[in-house]
Amino acid sequence: MSKTLRNGLFLIVLTAFGVSINGCGPDIEKKQPETDVFPLHVGNYWMYRVAETQIEPYNVETDFEYELKAVVTDSFPNALGGYSYLINRFKRVLATDPWQSLDTWTARVDSKEVVITEGSVPYVRITFPLKVDRAWNGNAYNNIATGEFCSVAGGVEECDKYTLSQSGETYTTTTGLSFDETIEVVQNNDPDRITKYDIRTEVYARKVGLIYKSSVIYTYCVEETCSGLQLIEDGIRYTQELIEYGLH
Repeated sequence: MSKTLRNGLFLIVLTAFGVSINGCGPDIEKKQPETDVFPLHVGNYWMYRVAETQIEPYNVETDFEYELKAVVTDSFPNALGGYSYLINRFKRVLATDPWQSLDTWTARVDSKEVVITEGSVPYVRITFPLKVDRAWNGNAYNNIATGEFCSVAGGVEECDKYTLSQSGETYTTTTGLSFDETIEVVQNNDPDRITKYDIRTEVYARKVGLIYKSSVIYTYCVEETCSGLQLIEDGIRYTQELIEYGLH
């Protein structure tokens, strides 16, 4: 048997057993990192449709509708050895209006967590690994008082308990965008109708980021003359849905 023929038969046998000619084993699809639920690259942008209702004493409502755009404009090394990213946010009422600067946030993502700093206040939006029912303190890096307490080693601490309620589910926004793999984070689920009603949820899609956000927070009058009447002293209803995203 010629050398050329022997080499050809050897390659056929390797292929039949699923062995890569260019490597030492079978071809295995590379697993996507969980951190891609919040991708950060300079130039990334997200546009959202926002509906907001502000409530003043007592139950007086004012409605607002507008568009919100977030753009990753820069990155810089942080003290943890990774990178933080600047996110400039813009607002406009109509699609034909020019964008108006709103504020600047920063964000960082590592193998442990996603931390977003809104102004000067950091929040732990997501933690890894992505495991349903996993809970964490969203206020771990700030001093915001919440009145909620979480169990920790050796006792309890005040916290704002976030929970990963769903993972891997499909999701379609009312704006017509569909996503195959999403996670849902419940930031609070307190339907108290006596003192403070607080339900907050965010949905993130793999390789996209935040696609939906909902916050309903009511602070009720608790004085003797109005306690139990569900009179709202201060409140907000807020929904934010993705309408466009990409790379500038």
